[in-house]
Amino acid sequence: MLRSFTSLRREVRQPIVSSVSRNGARLGKPNPMRIRQRPTRHFSASNKPGISPREEHERRVAAAQALAEERRRNNRHDQEKLPQIQQQKAEARRLEKQKKHREHTVVSAVSHWLAKDTSFFATTMDALNINAQSAPLSTDPEATSNKNHPMQILWVQYKQLYYESIPAFREQMEGTARKINFDFAEDIKALEEAGFGDPAWGKKYRQVRGYRVRNQDMTRHREKIESELQGQRQLMQKAKTELARLRQELEMIHETQKRRLLQQKEAIREASAPPPKKDESFFSQALAMMSDIFSSKEEVDEDTARSKRLEEIKARIKIPKTSRMENRISRKVAALEQLQSEIDLAAAEAKRIKNRQNRRPPPMPDTEYDTANKIVEQVRSSICGKLAEHIRQRHEKLILQFQTLDSKTDLTKPHEWYSYARLDRRKIVFHGGPTNSGKTYSALQRLKEAKQGLYLGPLRLLAAEIYETLTEDGIYTNLFTGQERRDIPFATHASATVEMCSTEDEYDVVVLDEIQMIADDSRGAAWTKALMGLRSKEIHVCGGWEAKDIVQKIAKACGDEFEVHKYERFSKLDVGDQSLAVDPTKEGAYKNVCAGDCVVAFSRNDIFAIKREIETTTNYKCCVIYGKLPPQTRADQARLFNDPDSGYDILVASDAIGMGLNLNIRRIVFNSIFKFNGEEVIRLSHSDIKQISGRAGRRNSPYPNGEVSCRDPRDLQYIRRCMLTEIEPIEKAGLLPTTAHIELFSEALGAYNLDDDDSALHNVLRQFSAMATVRGDFFLCRQTEMKTIAKRLKDIPLLLTDKYTLCLSPTNENSMKILENFATKYAQGQVSGLPSRSVPKKAKSFDDLSYLCGLYADADLFLWLQMKFPPSNAVEAQTALGRKEKTLEFINEALANTERLKLKHSYVRQATRHRAAWEAENSDDGTGFDNDDSVEDIVYSQREDDSVYM
Repeated sequence: MLRSFTSLRREVRQPIVSSVSRNGARLGKPNPMRIRQRPTRHFSASNKPGISPREEHERRVAAAQALAEERRRNNRHDQEKLPQIQQQKAEARRLEKQKKHREHTVVSAVSHWLAKDTSFFATTMDALNINAQSAPLSTDPEATSNKNHPMQILWVQYKQLYYESIPAFREQMEGTARKINFDFAEDIKALEEAGFGDPAWGKKYRQVRGYRVRNQDMTRHREKIESELQGQRQLMQKAKTELARLRQELEMIHETQKRRLLQQKEAIREASAPPPKKDESFFSQALAMMSDIFSSKEEVDEDTARSKRLEEIKARIKIPKTSRMENRISRKVAALEQLQSEIDLAAAEAKRIKNRQNRRPPPMPDTEYDTANKIVEQVRSSICGKLAEHIRQRHEKLILQFQTLDSKTDLTKPHEWYSYARLDRRKIVFHGGPTNSGKTYSALQRLKEAKQGLYLGPLRLLAAEIYETLTEDGIYTNLFTGQERRDIPFATHASATVEMCSTEDEYDVVVLDEIQMIADDSRGAAWTKALMGLRSKEIHVCGGWEAKDIVQKIAKACGDEFEVHKYERFSKLDVGDQSLAVDPTKEGAYKNVCAGDCVVAFSRNDIFAIKREIETTTNYKCCVIYGKLPPQTRADQARLFNDPDSGYDILVASDAIGMGLNLNIRRIVFNSIFKFNGEEVIRLSHSDIKQISGRAGRRNSPYPNGEVSCRDPRDLQYIRRCMLTEIEPIEKAGLLPTTAHIELFSEALGAYNLDDDDSALHNVLRQFSAMATVRGDFFLCRQTEMKTIAKRLKDIPLLLTDKYTLCLSPTNENSMKILENFATKYAQGQVSGLPSRSVPKKAKSFDDLSYLCGLYADADLFLWLQMKFPPSNAVEAQTALGRKEKTLEFINEALANTERLKLKHSYVRQATRHRAAWEAENSDDGTGFDNDDSVEDIVYSQREDDSVYM
C-alpha cells in the first residue's frame, strides 16, 4: 500500500512530457535535477488532527487525479485552438505585408511624379526660390535639349541637383526598417486612401491622362472638321443661290436673244423687200430710162449693198452671247459637285471619329480621377516643400548661388525702378481713338498751356513736326533726337523721340504719342520707361483704344490718377466693292488707279516695280515712301504728294506711312496682305490693316472720306473682316533691363564662374534674357540686335556700361564697321572720324540708291555716337552733316528719275510666293475659301457680269 502511494505521488508531482501550454508554446522534458532537489514531504496523522492517514492519502490522490484530468483537458483545448491562432497570425503578417506593399507602391508613384511630372519640378524650384520655369525637364539629367541656349549650364545644374536628390529623398520617405517616415505618414495615407496603393488602379490612373489627351485631340479634330463642314455648307448654300441667280440670268439672256433675233429677222426682211412702185407718168419713166442709159456712173453691186445693210442691222440690234455665262455656270456646277464630295467625306470622317470615341470607355470614371487629382494637388505642395528642404540641407551653398542670380534678374516690379517719379501722384490722361479723330490735337492744346512741357513721339519726323508747330505758336522749344539736338535759349518745352526722354527732369505736362507701340517687341520698353519713369503733373497718353487697359494697369501700379477721353473718327472709311485686278496672277492691275491713291507694298523692289507700271500705263506720276529712305526724303515725298500742283498724284509706300505722316490719301490699295518680316512670311494683323487703312480720308483735305481696297481679289474679304473687327486689347507692355541690372548680373556671373566666357556682354545679355523673371502685365523685349552688336564688340576693352549704350545704337549690319571703328578709337582715348567709304555718288541702279540710303544711315549713326560719347569732333560732325546733305540730293535725284534705273522684278511673282509660303505654314487655318464669290476660279470677277447684258 505504501509502495502504491509513493509511486502515485511521484506520478502526480512529475511534469507531463510533450504537452502544450495554453499559450501555444510546447513544453520541454522534465528536469531530473529539479525533481531530485525538490524536498520530500512526509505525511503523518499528526499533520491534520482527526484525519486518518488513509483518508488523507485518498483525499490527496483524488486531488492529484483531478488536477491531472484538468491539465489533460486544457492540453486538448490548446491543441484544438492552435490552427486558428496560427491562421490569425498568418493573416496579420499578410495584412502587414500588403500595407508595406501599398506604401511602397505609393512611394514609387511619388518618385515617378518627381522624376516625370514637370509640375513637381516647378513646384520644388519655386519652393527653393529658383527661377527654372523655362528649364526643359528630361528623365535623363545629362540630356541637353538645347546646347546653345544661354541657360544650358544652369539648367544642367538644376537638373543634376534635382535628380540626384530624388533617390535619397525616397529613402527618407521610406524611413528605417521599411517603415514610412512619420513626417510623410499623412501624405502617404491620403494617397493610399485615394487608391494609389493599388498597382492596377495606379496603372488605370496613368492611362487616363493619355486617354484624355487622345480624346481631346480627337474631339478637337472632329470639331475642326464640323466647323469646316459648317463653313462649307454655308458656302454651298451661297454657291447654290449664286448658281440659281446665274441660271435665271442665263434664261433672261436666252429670251433677249430670241427677241433680238426676231427683231433682226424683221429688220432684214424689211430691208430686203423691194421698194413699192410709185405711179409715175409716161414722161418720167422715159426720162429715167434715158438717164440710166446715158449715165457714166458704175452700177452698185446689189449683194454688197445688202451685206452692208445686214451689218448695220446687226450692229444696231446686238444679240448677247451666252458662252461666257454658260462656261461660268459649268465651272460653278463642277465646283459644287467637288465641294459636295468634300462635304460627304468630311461628314463621314467626323462620324467615324465620334463612333470611335463612343466605343472607347475611359479607364476610370471622371469623378474618381478628378478626386484623385485633387488629392495629388493637395499633397504635391507638401511633398515638394519637403524635397526642397531636403535639397537645401544638402546643397545650401549652390542654392544660395542660384537664388542670388535669380534676384539679379527679377523684373517683376518695374514701377519701383523710378523712385523719383513715385514721389508725387501723377495724373494719367488717356486719349484713345482711331486715326483722324483729333486725339493728339487735344493733347497738344493742353501741352501749349503748360509752363514746362515735353512731347515724345515714335519718329524723328513727328518730333520735328511738333517742334515746328510749337515754335510757330511762339513757344520756345528744344528738339532732341538721336542724331540732332537743337538747344534754344530760354526754352520751356521740348520735342523728342521716345528713346531720348530723361527720367531726371520735371515737367508740368507730357504728351506721349502712339502709346500702342508699348507692345512692340523691339521698342516697347521705351514707352514703358516713359510712362512709368517721367516725373510730371500730367501725362497725356495718345493712341489706339486697344492700349487703354494696359495704361490703366500701369497707372494703378504706380499709384497714379487715371482719366479717359474717347474719340471717334471725323470722316467715313469704307471698304471698296471691287479689287483692282481681275486676274491676280497677271500684271497690269495698276492701270486702274486714280488720283489720291496710295498703293502699299512691303519691299523696295515691289514699290519701284509698281511705280514703274503706274507711270508707264497711266498719265500719273508717283511719289515713294519706305522705311530705309532718310526722314527728310520721306517728308519731301509727302509734301510733293500733298501738293495738288506738284504733278504727283499717286503714292507708292510701305507700312512706314502707318504713323507720323499727314497725307491727303483718297484710297489705300494693298498690293498684298502678306509680308516678310525678316524671319518668316506673315499675314498683316487686324491692327496693321486698320492702322494703315486709317490714313485714307482726312478732315480738311481734298478727300475727307476714305476707302480701302486691294490688288488681289482674294484679299478683299480678309480686309473687310479686319475693318469690321475690333482690335484685341494690348495685354502686356515691353521691358528692357537697365544698365544697373546688367552690371549686377555680370558681377554675379563672374563671382560664380559658371563659364569662362560669361564676362562677355553678349553672353551676359543672353543669360539675363533666359533667366529674367517677368510676370503679370509685362514681357521682355527682343534683344537680337543688341546681342549681335555686343558680340562684335567683345574684344574691345570698354566698360560694360559703354558697351551696353553702344548696343542701343541705331546700327545695322552695313554700318557695323563704323561702330567698331568708333568703339576702338574711344577705348584708346582717340577721336574717331567718318570713314572714307561714306562718299556719295550718283545712282545708276536701284542698288546704288540703296547704297546712298546706307551712307545716310552711316552718317546718322556717326552723329548719334558723337552725341552719346562726348567730347565730339566738331570738324567730323560738320563733315558728316555735309555728306548727309549731298547724299540727300543724290537720293532725291534718283527718286525723280527712277525710269532710268535698272530693275528686273515682278511684284506679282513676289506676292504669289509670299501667299504660297504663308498658306503652306498655316494650311489648317481655314477651309481654303476666303472670298465671298468663292467656289469658282477667282480669276473671273464681277466685272465680267456687266458686259454680258449689254
